[in-house]
Amino acid sequence: MMHRLQASAVRDQKCKMHNVYIFGHSLDITDKDILRELILNENVYTTIFYLNRDVMGQQIANLVKIIGQDELIRRTGGKSKTIEFKQQKEC
Repeated sequence: MMHRLQASAVRDQKCKMHNVYIFGHSLDITDKDILRELILNENVYTTIFYLNRDVMGQQIANLVKIIGQDELIRRTGGKSKTIEFKQQKEC
């Protein structure tokens, strides 16, 4: 009985979605390894905050270098959306 409960808890943990918030980061290629691993994880929903349209444009360009254009398109829309861009609110 205990083994079944442990197996169930492990399975539930693996299926659980986690949130990653990226704030104040350029998403530069120098951080490719860690960003790619986080963003492409199937159990992660990523929210990327941007200051203005210019910053967002640069973040998108950098993200294309990290995960590729097709992957970015797939993950920012439709049923498989796991990346969202949000503008920072002014104080």
